[in-house]
Amino acid sequence: MFFGESPEAVITLVKAGFGLAVMPRLLTPPDPELVLRPLAGVEPLSFGIYYKSLKGNPVLRQFVALMRRYHSGQEEGK
Repeated sequence: MFFGESPEAVITLVKAGFGLAVMPRLLTPPDPELVLRPLAGVEPLSFGIYYKSLKGNPVLRQFVALMRRYHSGQEEGK
C-alpha cells in the first residue's frame, strides 16, 4: 500500500502499473488512460480543510467563511 503525496503522484503510480487508487472524484483529472469507477455500497465520506491560522490571512479567512456558508446551506437542503 502506497500513500501518494499528491493526486499527480498517485496517478503516476497507477499508470506505471503499481495498482489502483482510491481518491475523491474531484481530485481526478480527466485522462483517457484512466478508468474511473465509483465505489458502490459505501456511505459517503466527509473531508475538510486544515489551516494553521487565519490571523494575518484575509484571503484564507474569506475562503473558510465561504466554505462554511456553502456547506451549511447544502446540509439544510438549500
